Amino acid sequence: MSLSESDLKEEEEFKNKMQRLMLNDQKMTHLQLFGYEIGAQKMQALSDALKANQTLTHLEISRNQIEAEGMQVLSESLKGQPNHYQLGSFFKSN
Repeated sequence: MSLSESDLKEEEEFKNKMQRLMLNDQKMTHLQLFGYEIGAQKMQALSDALKANQTLTHLEISRNQIEAEGMQVLSESLKGQPNHYQLGSFFKSN
């Protein structure tokens, strides 16, 4: 599933989409989120959804300018997960 950057700009909308995608679609194995400017709040919503999901194995989060805080949130959510994630991203350099 791929979502365009215009689909999810608001924090609460992004959070709601993540909850629906991760909790209700147990057959989803790939998720692409390009260019959403994923800040700390959106990364927390994504991380919370990943904790609940048992089927996702590929997550593409390129073109999001994710900073260190966001990557820390993501890495914490993946600790102890049974899935082996393939993660694609370009990281923001300072």
